[in-house]
Amino acid sequence: RFALLMERGRLLVELGRSGDAIDACRTALAAATAPADRGRALIAMAAGMRLNDRIAEGLATLDAAEPLVRTAELPLELSRLHHLRGNLLFPLGRHVDCLREHELARQRAREAGSLEAEAAALGGLGDGFYLQGRMRSAHQQFLECVALAREHGFGRLEVANLPMVGWSALHLTEIGAAVAFGHETIDLAQRASQPRAELMARALVAWGDGVLRDRREEAESQAE
Repeated sequence: RFALLMERGRLLVELGRSGDAIDACRTALAAATAPADRGRALIAMAAGMRLNDRIAEGLATLDAAEPLVRTAELPLELSRLHHLRGNLLFPLGRHVDCLREHELARQRAREAGSLEAEAAALGGLGDGFYLQGRMRSAHQQFLECVALAREHGFGRLEVANLPMVGWSALHLTEIGAAVAFGHETIDLAQRASQPRAELMARALVAWGDGVLRDRREEAESQAE
């Protein structure tokens, strides 16, 4: 029962249905009997909280989960935990902590032998460099993340990080490429039910094509 509830929660996270995902993970938490399973449920719950920017709650939930998965020596779960914590620290502007958490996520991903977790960590490192204004380093990390995701079929990670390839390209004055990445993301995000990625991509196209290229109708269309 716990495993089925967890799978439902993770699928709801991937569909972007944050409220339903949190509820499903809370039900899984109640069904968990082992400390490690409680840790897994808490991490999944924090993933749902990240989707609707419940930052403080998400960080507190990860703090509760960490001793449970650390004691159980679960490197993959620890990688997910550090990655999520880095993502939650990003909007707070805590760039040093953000980079540290994503580097820890990459280390734990390699310990676990998980290419998917390593791809996620690369995207997180890109976020950390982006937050510091180190756009060339950020762009390179996002490119490596998307390439690894595409090579191994990690579609969710590809869609989530593709708009940041575009945003970092925009800061490198590669405007045409940035807009192209934006349009590509919009198409993929709609097919993958990833509204957050679509939002970021439409903002990218509105800024790059609409504002910088003076195409007002395109900017208004994307903003609408």
